[in-house]
Amino acid sequence: MQYNYGKSKGELFIKKFLIIVFSIIIAVFGGLFLSKWIANTVTDNFDKKVTSEHFEISYNLSDEKVVPDVQEYLEENYEKITTNLKQPLDETIQVKIFPDLKSLHNAIKVHGHFFWWKGDVQDWVVGSASGGPIRIVSPLNPGNPGHTYEGILKVAVHEFTHIVASKINSNVNASIFSEGIALYEAHQDINVSNDLTTILPNSIEELFSWKNDNDFGASRVYTLGGSFVGFIIENYGYGKFIELYKRDYSNNVFDEDIKQIYNNWIDTVKNA
Repeated sequence: MQYNYGKSKGELFIKKFLIIVFSIIIAVFGGLFLSKWIANTVTDNFDKKVTSEHFEISYNLSDEKVVPDVQEYLEENYEKITTNLKQPLDETIQVKIFPDLKSLHNAIKVHGHFFWWKGDVQDWVVGSASGGPIRIVSPLNPGNPGHTYEGILKVAVHEFTHIVASKINSNVNASIFSEGIALYEAHQDINVSNDLTTILPNSIEELFSWKNDNDFGASRVYTLGGSFVGFIIENYGYGKFIELYKRDYSNNVFDEDIKQIYNNWIDTVKNA
């Protein structure tokens, strides 16, 4: 009688097949990680770097003359914003200045998405703090109608405010608050005027449903955010705003306190 102590041909085929499949998976993901690393390196390739008390700024030689202004403007606002929001920072904040919108948008996509070639960045984006560093387009070349040299300096402060506010609540799900405080601290479009009455929400639920990841929501969040947050701070104080910023609004649950604040703001805008 003969005994077959070896594996059957079927078992050997399955083993070889699995080895091939796993090898392909490892190769594909290895290639993706390598290409991601290369893309990260390329988008963060700058000529020079300078460090101030609280910021480290990376830039290309073509933008060297804007660095003192960016640095000074950020340092002038650092103490005010960290004090207002009661969030002292220990780390040095990285700032990266990109020479044009194309290079800025490429960097935002690469650092914001694993499959970055499928990512999308709205044409109006001139700055970002997603993923950690502040990324802005050069004040010398905003590449976007309506943006000025001084306006881009304010964008840098806007993005810095996002970093500070994230220490209060890193998962805030209310764009009207996250963009509103950044607009308010950077002094961007915060004046209440009769023009706002044409885009006021019909309810607090609608106000908090607007997101800054699409053109419709962003146009309203950026127009009304500074007004709403400014109203809260100027009438109830930073402590109250911070308390509201910490809350979870994902389930559209609003207590009488915030509903009253919302109604008072609506009345103020309508009667301005």
